[in-house]
Amino acid sequence: RHDYVAVVSDQDTGHVLHVAEDRKKTNLKAWYASLSGEQIAAIESVSMDMWPAFINATLESIPGAEEKIAFDKFHVAKYLGEAVDKVR
Repeated sequence: RHDYVAVVSDQDTGHVLHVAEDRKKTNLKAWYASLSGEQIAAIESVSMDMWPAFINATLESIPGAEEKIAFDKFHVAKYLGEAVDKVR
């Protein structure tokens, strides 16, 4: 069993903006809902792992999120490596 937290940070400054005690969709959606319309509109990209709760919360909360989500290279490489291992 793993215990996870979710950390939201500014990609430009590295400042931590929010920490949630788990990785539930409802917590990320609540954080997005706490932002002003101007703050939401200013979001240019959202980098994340491929956790479905993060993807869905972002798609439901950020206009144009389909074009703003970027998966982090660590998780992309991990899943590609696992896929290669399966076909060997």
